[in-house]
Amino acid sequence: MSAASIPVLTYHGYNVAGNDYASNDHVALACDLEWLAAHDWTVVALGRAVRSLFDGAAALPERSICITFDDGTELDWTDVEFGELGRQRGLYGILDDFRRAHPQRPAPHATAFVIACPDARARMAAGALQHGHGMGERWWAPAERSELMTIGNHSWDHRHPLVVSAEAGGGNFFSVDDPAQARRQVVESARYIASRSGAWPALFAYPWGQASDFLRFEFFPKCVAEHGCRGAFGTEPGSMHAGSDRWYLPRYVCGEHWRDPAELAAVLQ
Repeated sequence: MSAASIPVLTYHGYNVAGNDYASNDHVALACDLEWLAAHDWTVVALGRAVRSLFDGAAALPERSICITFDDGTELDWTDVEFGELGRQRGLYGILDDFRRAHPQRPAPHATAFVIACPDARARMAAGALQHGHGMGERWWAPAERSELMTIGNHSWDHRHPLVVSAEAGGGNFFSVDDPAQARRQVVESARYIASRSGAWPALFAYPWGQASDFLRFEFFPKCVAEHGCRGAFGTEPGSMHAGSDRWYLPRYVCGEHWRDPAELAAVLQ
């Protein structure tokens, strides 16, 4: 039997406030991969799941699940020293550790949604990240070439308040509500990401999960030939299925929708 609905789990590499599950998304991811395997879930590539549900691609295993990383900090890819909390295994490394420990299982895969604009990333890293960690782009191409990760589109500048003033719509992605802004945040960002990663990002994640009506109901469904996107994701909890709106697909966010393995089990039920 193929999967009728597919949950998507989301982690943030910069969520490191301690070294236990509730305070550290790296610890949570490592724990969750083991829990999912023990309960017969198969982690599949997000793009593969979207194609299966909406484009008639091959069916997936019944208990399929997807993993995403948001914002594209370097902690998604590499191990990083994190002050008094010590060395943190990069999210990619955690996927690879699981693959090596479970060679009989399908390798886990994640989509890392990254922000395109170099200046925006520099400002966000300087103003919001701890211990001098960055949001560079050198890892995008090796991640895209790897078997365990794909690079997705998380907008041009996130409309982040460290980059865009409140008067200009900073801190609010709902403000992207006309063709010029949409092309900047979706098409120009995809073009830049492709130039650095080597592949056009076929999936989009709305910053803060905020999708304006213009993006969701006009730009994404009517301009596919221009943006080349196959699906867009918010952060409303739920599992995606063939009847879902492919331009506002649900995701569960670690630390918001679940905080320990028991809550993850409840979410997946």
